[in-house]
Amino acid sequence: MITCPDCQLEELEGTLFCSNCGAALLADENQARTRARPFSKPDQTGVSPAPLVGKRTQPVEVARRLRFIIPLSGRQVVLPLGDRLEIGRSDPRRDVKPDLDLSQDGGAEAGVSRHHAAIVQTAQGLAVMDLDSVNGTWVNKYRIPPRLPFAVDNGDELKLGELVIHLFYEG
Repeated sequence: MITCPDCQLEELEGTLFCSNCGAALLADENQARTRARPFSKPDQTGVSPAPLVGKRTQPVEVARRLRFIIPLSGRQVVLPLGDRLEIGRSDPRRDVKPDLDLSQDGGAEAGVSRHHAAIVQTAQGLAVMDLDSVNGTWVNKYRIPPRLPFAVDNGDELKLGELVIHLFYEG
């Protein structure tokens, strides 16, 4: 277990951000401590309010690559940032080859679809879009509606089905 240095909540080993206060729980003490960006409360349907409305994200020039950390497997993947990065599971029989393939991270067991989500560049910054996945996509614990871009920032937590991924910008 990891104890949050700010609010003393105990989290599971490998957790990057405190689920109570958003403080960074990184093992490297030299790394700058940050807080997860708060989102507005979901409406009665459990879906967050209109995507990208009133949200500012880092300019796309800041990030040239994205680092994805998958706590379940401990794997880290760095991908160059293009106009669109697809996330899902590969399927050679159907010629499905997502940019971030979560097959080896327990994606099938966690409910990750073959074409689950995409990271896209918009005029407002980076956004994640659910691609009509069966088991849904969450950003910082809020389920996002399908086919609508939802702002993502450095350090955000994505959940595809039941598989958690942390997203970080790299220069």
